[in-house]
Amino acid sequence: MPETSYSVDLDEYRLRALLEFLDKDETLISDTLNDALDKLYKEIVPLELKEKVETAKEYDRNHDRLNGNKFSIVHLSDGESNYYLTTKDIQSFFDAACLYADRFDDVAGYYTLDTMMSYLEDRDLIDENVFKVLSEAREKDDRIQVEVHYDFDTATLEFIELNGEAYLRAIELLE
Repeated sequence: MPETSYSVDLDEYRLRALLEFLDKDETLISDTLNDALDKLYKEIVPLELKEKVETAKEYDRNHDRLNGNKFSIVHLSDGESNYYLTTKDIQSFFDAACLYADRFDDVAGYYTLDTMMSYLEDRDLIDENVFKVLSEAREKDDRIQVEVHYDFDTATLEFIELNGEAYLRAIELLE
């Protein structure tokens, strides 16, 4: 489960004394504080709320396990260059349009596709043959969420959703 941090104010002299004492025992203050917070949680949080927390944690674990390996396949073209990649960033038509607006809208037409590719993080480049295999397998492979084609030469975005009913959407990208 993801953890979060919380800061507290502590008297500087008391903190130094704590750190000095804990250092002699080779104990980290974070470990000691985590143990104290766990004890406090067990003592004051009502059982009903603890059960809700555990249910929420279990839901998150299952959701992550089921959705953690899902991805989309993307083809980017400008008439001269082609790039193929997988990404977890695109799950919907809205995500695909936002990716264009956030990363490409301001630079499309000014830079080459090779340069624009430097604006994409969290991507795994694949070759054309792998893209074709994934594209053909998408209807039977639940891991592949969608297929997206960005054509900067014709200024179009093509989106093929594969969950449930397959459909195709294409829009002209605004300049």
